[in-house]
Amino acid sequence: SLAISQNHDDGEAYYLLGSMELQEEKLTPAFAHLEAARELLPDYWAVYYHLGLLKQRQDHPAEAVALLERAEHLNPTQADVRTRLAQARAALKN
Repeated sequence: SLAISQNHDDGEAYYLLGSMELQEEKLTPAFAHLEAARELLPDYWAVYYHLGLLKQRQDHPAEAVALLERAEHLNPTQADVRTRLAQARAALKN
């Protein structure tokens, strides 16, 4: 991405790239870019939300729960986070 090549400290660019890659099912690069975003934007709920979705897709429910709990803590009014968190907790019990 041009934004990342010009500024390696742009957490928003890493987040956007990672979330796009997640939508395209490119899980390995999505994880790398979302992790970079998490380092640069440690309090941005959407980074944790998308990392949680990625972990759900990888069938890692415990990791998904932890990430989605963090997203919920940072943004308790986001309904999508609560829904995905409930799904991840249900998968953890199975």
